[in-house]
Amino acid sequence: MTRVDTTALPKLESPIRVNAVDYSRHFSDIHRIRQSVFVCEQHVPPAFETDSLDPHCQHVLAHWNGWAVATGRLTPEGRIGRVAVTKPLRRRGVGRQVM
Repeated sequence: MTRVDTTALPKLESPIRVNAVDYSRHFSDIHRIRQSVFVCEQHVPPAFETDSLDPHCQHVLAHWNGWAVATGRLTPEGRIGRVAVTKPLRRRGVGRQVM
């Protein structure tokens, strides 16, 4: 893994807001982010991106300037997973906020 000089990244002028969300209401934002990160970038087979646990998990979305930019979930068993941050906002602490 290559290291990124985070001091070279411009500062986020607007705050990141992370909220627990209703899965069915925010389905499209959650899966748009996960599709982009897991399927397109990491080449995870599309069939593995979604599973039967999704409707039963607690989901969070991070928003920046009105856009959904990150997501994650907590399973009923207490496992954190499916944490994904859109590429332009990586290495800025967004994933940590989702966690």
